[in-house]
Amino acid sequence: MEVFTLEIFKLVMRGYGQMFLANNITSGLLFFIGLLILSPLNTAWSLLGAVVSTLLAKFAGMKAEMQSGLFGVNGALLGLSWFIFPEVPAMGKLILTLLGSLIIVFFLVVSTKIFKRIRFGLTLFALPYIFAVWFNVLILSAAELYEPIDMNGWNALALQKPDQAKIHFEESKPRSTRGRWYQEDGLGWANYNIADYKKASSHFLKAIKLEPTLLDAYSGAGWCEFNLGHYKQAELLFKAANTWNGLGWIYAGKGNLQEASCFNKCILSTPLNSDAYLGLSRTYQTESPKYGSWLAGISNWIQKSISPAMQSVSSIQILSWVLFLIGILWHSRTSFFISFSLIIILITLFSIAPSTGKSFSDMNLFFNLLALLLAFGGQYLRMGLKTSLWGTVLAISIVAIWEWLGSTLRLIGLPILCLPFNLALVGTLIIFPWFRVMREMLIPLEVATSSPEEVNLWLAKAQLVGSCWKKLEEPVG
Repeated sequence: MEVFTLEIFKLVMRGYGQMFLANNITSGLLFFIGLLILSPLNTAWSLLGAVVSTLLAKFAGMKAEMQSGLFGVNGALLGLSWFIFPEVPAMGKLILTLLGSLIIVFFLVVSTKIFKRIRFGLTLFALPYIFAVWFNVLILSAAELYEPIDMNGWNALALQKPDQAKIHFEESKPRSTRGRWYQEDGLGWANYNIADYKKASSHFLKAIKLEPTLLDAYSGAGWCEFNLGHYKQAELLFKAANTWNGLGWIYAGKGNLQEASCFNKCILSTPLNSDAYLGLSRTYQTESPKYGSWLAGISNWIQKSISPAMQSVSSIQILSWVLFLIGILWHSRTSFFISFSLIIILITLFSIAPSTGKSFSDMNLFFNLLALLLAFGGQYLRMGLKTSLWGTVLAISIVAIWEWLGSTLRLIGLPILCLPFNLALVGTLIIFPWFRVMREMLIPLEVATSSPEEVNLWLAKAQLVGSCWKKLEEPVG
């Protein structure tokens, strides 16, 4: 039993590793810990999906495929997808995670056997999890547990389009209590972002009445009351939600410098929050003018250089990404260089042109680009100029069609997830074998699931074997 449990643990961790194309148990464990810090509940659902998918694959006799982490990563991504649907009750998530795992294993087992029979080096990668999520969406919609148009509203808010978000939420007709508080919370933020604080406050309060533990609504209502000048009500709401930035401004207005240290707590939780630095600077204007001016300078720099989306990044998110990067580095220095370079490029882009933050505020787009670059960074294609050009073309294409594809899918209530990356990778593996120039760039799948360094070692060995065969074939004398 212990041997069986340890084997399943290793396979599941390989699955988590494949989230960043790292077929490595230690890397997978680091990714799992990062996700656990980021969202314990959603990580628990992902663990359930990964374990169930891995067990089903074992019973189906897919021993070789399990070692690649293919089943585990699909199951883990399925469980993580529940963060998109917070209005779905726990029992619904449990049933659909189990059902989705069955769908994943069915697609992977059937497709793997077909590809082996026709001797075609292809796999569906993470497409089965996307199919499973879409199937779950249809079930949830039919069961009146999910209103597809709400997703459009939240996406519009993420893209800083509150007017569009308001229209989507107003058109929504949720049938469940959870759906209604989800809608009211969205309407609250949509109205808040167009400065209609009275209407926003009423929606937040309705959300709180429907779901008394919804901290997001308490915080939103607090900011509404603050902007309306109702500071006592705002203070109570901020306390309920632990909104340190809001409490800081309340106490700073009272001249209570000790309580204004709430700004410090806000900075600890969201270190790029320009408003918190500004508030803290004002509390030190009389006590330490030089320190206050320094803090004001930081606030001004952040406001000018960093997009609002980046300013809301929490310390927990940063810690999680540090663990992700350590996990990637543990697996491959090449993959780490690619990941770190992409992050630096995007941060630099945000600093030079903060308006570009709107285009990349959807983390799904970032993950699709990162996965694409990792896949073509020496794992599935040989590194070289042609691979770099092909990867660049695909990356630009994904960015170009992202908003159109996402909005098209959202019309029928389907999330985009990692569909562009998977289509790009599967399409590449289908097209390239037909052309000699491209065929030479391909890495066999059994080798590609390792790391760029191991791929280079395999290429060196293959080249050595090839040269030996040539010498053996040369005529003697």
